[in-house]
Amino acid sequence: MPKESDQPDIVKKAHTLRYVAEGAGLIRSLLPSDALDKGAAAAADAKAQVEQALTNQVAPAPSPDPAKGAAPGPNPGYNAGERKDLDRLIKSNE
Repeated sequence: MPKESDQPDIVKKAHTLRYVAEGAGLIRSLLPSDALDKGAAAAADAKAQVEQALTNQVAPAPSPDPAKGAAPGPNPGYNAGERKDLDRLIKSNE
């Protein structure tokens, strides 16, 4: 059972809490003596693996090589003829 200080109020005030505690004690008594230690070690190992995976996932991406795939120069936008055609298209749809 978790420590009482770690339990939310709804669990602390539950009428069935004593039955749950008794059941947990019964299950614990049926386990081999080293099961809790093996479980704690497995949990610690899993936690370390998750932390490592998150560290690898959040690592900053390498910056692109400027010589390779450099962004093209600034786009001048639409020329005068294209702007005229767009204005005509917009006015025809109003």
